[in-house]
Amino acid sequence: MSQGGHEEILRYLDRHGVVDKDRAASPARGKRPGRAKKTRARHRLEIDLHGKTEDAAEAALLAALAQCDRDGFQELVVIHGKGLHSPGRDAALKRLVRGMLEGKLRGSVKSYRPARPREGGDGATVVYVR
Repeated sequence: MSQGGHEEILRYLDRHGVVDKDRAASPARGKRPGRAKKTRARHRLEIDLHGKTEDAAEAALLAALAQCDRDGFQELVVIHGKGLHSPGRDAALKRLVRGMLEGKLRGSVKSYRPARPREGGDGATVVYVR
């Protein structure tokens, strides 16, 4: 495929709110911040923590909550994965995210819930921001 055709596909994906994980993690383009998606009555920010260390995931979650506060987002979808690469133990990032929401971030969130199957199921958590 020619470079122009590839760029056209990427523009199409951007226009329709589809995240190309390979492109988002590409060092040549740099990491992109969470993407805003407008839902029925709320604005929703989505972040993907796949492949991050616990320290990097914690920093990304804090930055996303700050962005929600700054930009008025009411929901944050945190994609942390199901922990399929954590044999014999539960998902490290899921445990980290939910632990932070119950601990030091308790004052920043109204509530949270596991994502519905169409939102990512057990691999994501939906956070309702104060």
